[in-house]
Amino acid sequence: MAHFRKYRTSKGNIRYRAEIRLKGAKPYSKTFLRMTDAKIWAKAQDEKSQQISAGIEQNRQYTLAEAIDRYLEDYFPLLKSHNSKAYLSWWKEQIGFRHMDTIKPAELISLRDKLSKTPKQCMNAHYKKLLPVLDENGHPKFRAPKTVQGYMDCLSLLFNKAMVEWDWIQHNPCTRIKKLRVNNERVRFLSDYLHLWPGDEEATHWDDLSDEDKKEAIENFPRAYELPRLIDTLKEQQYHPRFENNNPLWLYYLFVIQLGVGLRLSEATYMVWEENNIIDYPIVVVDMRREVLLLKSTKPDN
Repeated sequence: MAHFRKYRTSKGNIRYRAEIRLKGAKPYSKTFLRMTDAKIWAKAQDEKSQQISAGIEQNRQYTLAEAIDRYLEDYFPLLKSHNSKAYLSWWKEQIGFRHMDTIKPAELISLRDKLSKTPKQCMNAHYKKLLPVLDENGHPKFRAPKTVQGYMDCLSLLFNKAMVEWDWIQHNPCTRIKKLRVNNERVRFLSDYLHLWPGDEEATHWDDLSDEDKKEAIENFPRAYELPRLIDTLKEQQYHPRFENNNPLWLYYLFVIQLGVGLRLSEATYMVWEENNIIDYPIVVVDMRREVLLLKSTKPDN
């Protein structure tokens, strides 16, 4: 409850004192030149007391924009990916004005859906404005689920900083949002020994190329002859002075085993020495009755 008192100073000036008295707490007061200012201050203190009684935290004065500015100032030089600045700038544009502890998971999910359904844009140097990015068919491109999840992860990291290190908020709303299923993987095989050169009717074998043709292929067709080029590079390690005393062909042998048998890298590297004896310890067993190849277990025992 607020109490007001009018009094004169030692110099004869009139002042107004507003005093707040709360049960179980020490009274506090403030002096003003006008009674109107004293009443405004007292009303604000009363609202603040009501918010505390209702369990509403008083750190609402921190907005998302303030958190983003502080985060970029403190951590941006240390970030490995500068995409974080673009991600946070988007969040700042959308809800930067909001107090951090008023942001709810449902709002973030709605903004995430908006982001995934909005076509990608880039700055056009000629028109000097943002234009949609189009694919080869002239259709607008949209952000992949991995990119959209990157926006969410960056925002979650910001909320964690504000909660744990800055003590600005009590909860991170992003932790209550289920992550998107990200599957941007693609299967691609190394191109083999044959490649159809422009103007030729038949594909040319890598071994039939001259040294000059091989250099030209590497420069002009980097996706051609990948398999033989990789094998030749692995073989050439034996002539490299840095590897000559360290069994330089071990990587070549490992790759040949993987290529011929289809082992994963972890499966091939966990093989013990005696298993390299394909006579006594065969990696692949031929089952003539069922007409299948049986791959011996190469996974490590846990």
